[in-house]
Amino acid sequence: MNSSDAPLWQPDLSFRPPSRAEHAFIDGFELVAFDLPGYKDDPRVIGWELFGGADFLTMVTKGTCATFEEAKVAAEAELAKLQKR
Repeated sequence: MNSSDAPLWQPDLSFRPPSRAEHAFIDGFELVAFDLPGYKDDPRVIGWELFGGADFLTMVTKGTCATFEEAKVAAEAELAKLQKR
């Protein structure tokens, strides 16, 4: 991914409100950023995941962040690292 190639993040409709998620498809990978509200004793989770393989079913890596925007940036950064290998 070149620095001039800004990913096109789209709402990921597989997540239902009040959850929020967006995904982008870049060079054979799916990047997912999400914000899942806490429920009962479970805390809120903001994070990202990177999928590859056939039908994007193989999780390559994942992480958590403080904000939804940081999650999108972190997913893009991880993809850039993978592409440099």
